[in-house]
Amino acid sequence: MRWTVIPVAILLVCLAPHVTAKTAAHTSAAAQSEANTKPASESLQAPVDPARRSAARVAAQHILQRREFRGVHMPGLEETIKDRITQALFHVAEKLFGSAPRMARAFTILGWGVIFAAFVALMFWLWRALRSAENTSLALQAPPGERNPALPWHVWLERARTAAASGAFRDAVHLAYWAGIAALEQRGEWKPDRARTPREYLRVTSQPNREALNLLTRDFERIWYAQQDATAADFENCIRQLERLGCA
Repeated sequence: MRWTVIPVAILLVCLAPHVTAKTAAHTSAAAQSEANTKPASESLQAPVDPARRSAARVAAQHILQRREFRGVHMPGLEETIKDRITQALFHVAEKLFGSAPRMARAFTILGWGVIFAAFVALMFWLWRALRSAENTSLALQAPPGERNPALPWHVWLERARTAAASGAFRDAVHLAYWAGIAALEQRGEWKPDRARTPREYLRVTSQPNREALNLLTRDFERIWYAQQDATAADFENCIRQLERLGCA
């Protein structure tokens, strides 16, 4: 133990002058820094000449009146509210998603979701617009007199049967359809509207009559507007739907 302490003591004695010198150097540097800082702080605390202060204010106003600083202004009430709302949203998002990478990933997914929803909404709107235009175009292909369901429904039905007896099944299906429309309108199913399309008639029909009118409309559009061949079976199917509507 004694032989171990002696070398350590010798080492401390040898290092002592160097430690003392470094300590003195640091002390001197600190004192010099304090001495240099004191005049500066005293100069800052000294009163400023009013003339110099006024000149500085005029110079600052002159700089702020330049073109590049015209948009600089203090935040108004609206900007302050927006900043607070943004900070609140970020605070909520930070609580929900945690770290910044997770938050960025969540905002990316949310952004793409909004874009996708907007795209789907746009496609649905275009589909509705095109379908409405198509229905209007199809309805306008028939002469105005043929789109007038004001005649009694039994007159339409008699004309349909006459056309079927002569083999004109396409005309028979067309006349049978308007017999059904006239019957429903004359029973007060809807208010008369001569600009209404077949699909619009279907939309304003009450639920008990909608299925029969849907089948009647489908055959009518397929044969009359799509100009497909009509047969006796097609006309008989129209008669069955008219029976369901109570007008055959």
